[in-house]
Amino acid sequence: MDDANVDLDYLLDREFSDKNGVFRLWLAVLISAFFALQDGRDYAKGARDFLFNDNGFFTYVCDNMGYEPAGLRERIRKALERNRCEQQNVRSVDKNFMA
Repeated sequence: MDDANVDLDYLLDREFSDKNGVFRLWLAVLISAFFALQDGRDYAKGARDFLFNDNGFFTYVCDNMGYEPAGLRERIRKALERNRCEQQNVRSVDKNFMA
């Protein structure tokens, strides 16, 4: 599955449908935290803490997905950086277009 185009509905409804409700809850928290950072939402600091500080819930989700926490954190960092670069490019194009 392409990192940039992860189908979250597929993950939640199909791939992890056999997982218990606790796992699905914390997976939803992880996904929400990612988008909070990506979009710069008001609760981004809490999202950053959840994703990048050691906590058992993040580790629990990683274990159930078959990821090492450090590896998933690195993928999240790269995805956020890629998104930040894309947003800067769009703003640059918009600024040049409007000039």
